Amino acid sequence: MKVASVVVTFNPDLVLLEKQLVSISGFTSVILVDNASINIERIEETCAKISNSIALIKFDKNNGLGLAQNTGIKEAEKLGCSHVILFDQDSYFSRDSYEKLVEREKLLISLGLNVGAIGPACIDPATGSAYPVTEYRGPFIVRKYLNDSEVCQASFIVASGSLIRLEVIQSVGMMMDKLFIDYIDVEWCYRAQSLGYKLFATRESILEHNIGDARVKFFGRSISMHSATRRYYLTRNCFLMLSLPHIPIGYKFREIGLLLARISAFMYLSKERARYIKLMFRAISDAWHGKYGKLEENI
Repeated sequence: MKVASVVVTFNPDLVLLEKQLVSISGFTSVILVDNASINIERIEETCAKISNSIALIKFDKNNGLGLAQNTGIKEAEKLGCSHVILFDQDSYFSRDSYEKLVEREKLLISLGLNVGAIGPACIDPATGSAYPVTEYRGPFIVRKYLNDSEVCQASFIVASGSLIRLEVIQSVGMMMDKLFIDYIDVEWCYRAQSLGYKLFATRESILEHNIGDARVKFFGRSISMHSATRRYYLTRNCFLMLSLPHIPIGYKFREIGLLLARISAFMYLSKERARYIKLMFRAISDAWHGKYGKLEENI
């Protein structure tokens, strides 16, 4: 078994990145794909300081998360790896968590389960609290807070920290890179499930991971405050998902309802309201016309 960690960076916090790379370079091969970061020279210095075996692939422009992940996965194939673990730049993973993830995958496969991917429990490093594992049942969601040794099936898992066999990726296909960012992991997970694969999360393995931006309370609910540009991608890609046949109808209905509520909240809360409104109309228009890729225009 040979595992490569695929790390995608874009203007990363170098302290967090170094902590991550020091950890994962101790037990996996490391492939870092950079999306034209402004601090690329410092990233190169960090990689060289940690290990001369880190493979650094530099894009000359921001090509998005999906293409960066696919580039790293293809490099892992060239290295003869059997598995990849995908990482965002702000995640921390220990050797013990890695070993538990590998052990659990082997056990599930030995039980005859068609494992598509398995991920750790995600922990907010600021609070120490665990994010729930989600399972959709029609338009309804079940949030599962796992015990220390518990493993459960999930409707989708966060890409960061997920262990995936390359033979599964060859069967399911690569990440949908034309989404650029957001919903990439959700789309791939549902595509895998449509082909009979199952997704799992385990509390035996822990990933320190920041999910989303700063959070605020709105009518008693906690929501992430994204920038107007990020909300463009979230809105556009949510609508684009409606056209994909492998996305369950219940999930589509729930996401559209939540999206409309989020749009209303951000129109009220955003400090860049005019830009936000323009980008929301643009997102809906681009989704209607089937436009994928990067938002190029300055609005």
